[in-house]
Amino acid sequence: MKTKVNWFNSIFIFLFHVLGSLAVIFYFYKFGVNWYLIILGFVFYILTGISITAGYHRLFSHRAYEASPILEYFYLIFGAAAYQNSALKWCYDHRIHHRYVDGKDDPYNVNRGFFHSHIGWVLFDEPRKEFPQYNRDLLKNKRIVWQDKHYLAISTLTSLGLPTFIGALFGHALGGFLVAGLARITVVHHATFFINSLCHMWGKQTYTDKNTAKDNAILAFFTYGEGFHNFHHLFSKDYRNGIRWFHFDPTKWTIKMTEKLGLARKLTVTPREKIILAKVAMKEKLLSQSNGELCFNFADELESLKQQLSNSIENWQKLKVQYLKALNDFKVEKSWEAKRNLVQLRIKLRMAKKTYMLNYKVWLKQYKYTLKYATPALV
Repeated sequence: MKTKVNWFNSIFIFLFHVLGSLAVIFYFYKFGVNWYLIILGFVFYILTGISITAGYHRLFSHRAYEASPILEYFYLIFGAAAYQNSALKWCYDHRIHHRYVDGKDDPYNVNRGFFHSHIGWVLFDEPRKEFPQYNRDLLKNKRIVWQDKHYLAISTLTSLGLPTFIGALFGHALGGFLVAGLARITVVHHATFFINSLCHMWGKQTYTDKNTAKDNAILAFFTYGEGFHNFHHLFSKDYRNGIRWFHFDPTKWTIKMTEKLGLARKLTVTPREKIILAKVAMKEKLLSQSNGELCFNFADELESLKQQLSNSIENWQKLKVQYLKALNDFKVEKSWEAKRNLVQLRIKLRMAKKTYMLNYKVWLKQYKYTLKYATPALV
């Protein structure tokens, strides 16, 4: 595969990352550390980084939720300020990454090494197969097309012009340009680049091992919550990456906040039972790999408990279908009988959910016991 240097990207990265960082160090050395500039840089770091993860990534690439035109414009303007290309091109590359993850058509295939997946794919151009089906819907969004057409002007004004102007209001125009502009761009670049590199190299495969994506709570702090990457690659339509309340996922919190403000709607959430079954499947696989052939009694007990779990989930799913039908019937009929049927199904549905959650806890307890005490069967 013939590779050539992308001189525009390479010069841009060198000027911003290397010379820009040196200029910031010299500025602080010459004028001292200014906390106003640090705060300004942090604000732009949040605005631009979240616009990539909540906007470019979870909204435009994966359609994990719907956003108002105002919110879309916000993400497109401050996403451009991250200097990671237009949303049209960014989302196109990312969708190809998900479709062909770890393969030859994956733009930032981690199997080619950390450097390539982190930044090398930006610095070098290679012949690539075109997949026009992955941006057809994006081309129908006039706001995305507008941003793509005026990308350089929007990014330059927002990313460099705006922090320079704000800095000038307080007598620190050069500081605003260097700290909230150049230095912030560098930090945001590497924070989001870590998603393509380290999040495919370091962590646990909690839900699937069909790709290299990993869950890593530490990386979540450096990637705006995108560190729970194994979950994301299996359930990419989910607006969350960190699904537990204590998972650090500021992108998730931002999306939820915009919903409360009426700027977002139809947030996609993966059904809990699908998540549970995926975790069970991976734990079983890890158990077999770590212990070899389990003793029959342990294997049989785990399989029996898993079957109970599967049956209880299936029962809950059937009741859910019945409940939704009953709800629709009640909206049409408004009769006492329809209401009574709806209430009864709601009670059954709640009990069925408690049952499958209990079965999951029982299975998990047995799994942990097996992991601790089971020994390979004698052959």
